[in-house]
Order: sequence, then C-alpha cells, then structure tokens
Amino acid sequence: MSANRKPSFIVRHFQLSDCEEVRQIWNELHFMGTKYNNEIMLKTDPKCIFVAQDIDSGKLLGMTSGINISPELAHVGQYGVKPEYQGLGIGSALWDEMMAHMGDRNVSLYAATPKIFAKGYVNTSNLVDSIDGMSLVPIDDNNIGDVIEYDKSVTNGVDRRLMFEALCKTRETLTTGMPTKGLALD
Repeated sequence: MSANRKPSFIVRHFQLSDCEEVRQIWNELHFMGTKYNNEIMLKTDPKCIFVAQDIDSGKLLGMTSGINISPELAHVGQYGVKPEYQGLGIGSALWDEMMAHMGDRNVSLYAATPKIFAKGYVNTSNLVDSIDGMSLVPIDDNNIGDVIEYDKSVTNGVDRRLMFEALCKTRETLTTGMPTKGLALD
C-alpha cells in the first residue's frame, strides 16, 4: 500500500488477539508501555481501546485509547498511527471514536515527546530508594485496599480500584511508597 493512497479501513474495538500487533506499532512510534498495558486498560474500561484496521490486508494501521475512569473522568492513553499511514485521516477517525466513547467527562492526557523514549526506557538506577518515614513495599493483596484509599484521598474521591487491581495482578515490579508510621498493614 502506497502512503499516497488512503487505505480502506474500519475503526473497531480492540481485541486481545491484537496485543502483539499493537505492541509492534508502539515500537515503531517509540512508545513506552508495560507488557500488560492493554490488558490493564481493558479491565478498567472494557471498550476503551480502538484500532484502525485495513479492510484488504487485515493489518492494524493505528490505535487509541480513551479510558473512562469514573462517571466524571476519562484519560487519553495511547494514540498513534503507523508512520507510513499518517496524514490520511486515520488518526482523526480513531480520535473521533475515542472522544465519542469518553463522552462529556473531564479528560486528562499524558503526552511526551518521542525523544524521551527513543533510546529506551527511563533510567531508574539513580532513584531514591528510601525516604525518612516511608518504606518501599510491593503492592499486593494485603495492602491494595490501603493503596486504593490513599489514591482516592489525593484524586478528589476518584475510585480507580479496577485499574489498581489489574495493575496488582501483573506483579511486574509494582511498588508503592507507604508511610512507616500511622498505617497498620495486616
């Protein structure tokens, strides 16, 4: 397919079978994400990810996600089109579907220049590993409730329980800072 000719495509909901192809698009666009990003988003909002698919080849051309976190809040996550298909209206079609899905919610957006991620993941080797009065502990079934309640206290009551529970189930270096005084963990 020539980049000069607009392919025939549909915008549809993401399926788990699309994971690998979406990760390939992320790599082409220098996105940073975790192995289970899509699965976590789907547990939070099962209809939040959209893909553009070429009707003739079946290949994915781009993707976007608009996660409904609460009745009042949504978040724009990944959004991108393969470089050879940019400028053909595919991104606009994806964006329109995502915006319709999020409706009239307040929307947050995470944006970063691709240069931040082009050389690989962020270097965490010099991060502080201790703070007086805090300890770094893995998020697990024993403290997830405390993490969720703390998060609600700093997000004006937004309940992101489904997202945190899905994150906790991935068990991939997921940690949190927890106060060492004034918090009883079972």
